Formats: sequence, structure tokens, C-alpha cells
Amino acid sequence: EQQHPECTDYTVLNDSRRSIHHGDGTREGAKPLKCDDTGLSYTSPDWVGAGWYRMMGPAGSRIPETPPGRRQCGTHATGWMKGSHPAVVGQTHQMKFCFHWTKSGCHWSTQGKVTHCGDYFVYYLEDTPTCSLRYCVTDHF
Repeated sequence: EQQHPECTDYTVLNDSRRSIHHGDGTREGAKPLKCDDTGLSYTSPDWVGAGWYRMMGPAGSRIPETPPGRRQCGTHATGWMKGSHPAVVGQTHQMKFCFHWTKSGCHWSTQGKVTHCGDYFVYYLEDTPTCSLRYCVTDHF
């Protein structure tokens, strides 16, 4: 079976502040909230713009499938994947990524993809539509 190119050609997101167990950072003093949008003074340090990403420690290994709650992951509105990760190796699913701020859990959203690469998943993620929004990371479905 031919490996998908995105399974080897990706950017790693591993900032520990992306964890769903990390608050928004305001309790730590001066660290500004981060945002997954390019060209800003507060752009996430591991964010390089639209493209394929793999989640890795210490943050976690995947994007959560349920809203993690507001003011987590080092940001205000928290990013999660609306849908299930593909179950079969090599499968790619079109996905909607939501950002939780209001009761709906999906106040803002982006379109993207997720590919099952065997031992891990990779995600095609777009810049967030506004700030402060950030994709979150967890170790659990």
C-alpha cells in the first residue's frame, strides 16, 4: 500500500500549551494568548500557516473530537474536530474543525482533513478565521 505523502511531509505541533489540560495562560502572568493565524506577534510558535500537521508530545497526539471548553490550550476559543478519526489506515476524511466559544461549541469553523497514517494521524489545517483561536491537542478520543 502506498503511503500518503502527508504521512511523511508534515509540520509538528507540540507546544505543551496546546493541551486541553492547559488553561488560557493568563494565570501565568504575561504570556499572551496564542492564535493559529500567520503573521501576528502572537502567532503560535509552532504554527506555519495552512498545511499538514502532526500532533506530538508533550501536547498530546490528536485533536479532540469533543469541545474541550473555553479558555484552554493557551487561547480563548478552543479548536476541536467535529467528527470521528478514520478507522482504516490510509483513509482521509474531509472534516470540519470547530472553535468553542459560545454554547453551540462551533462559533467559528474551518474546513480541513484528517489522514490515518498507521500509528498516528495527520491533519490538514487552515489558518483560524480570527483570534484568539487555536487548535487543541489531547491524548484521548
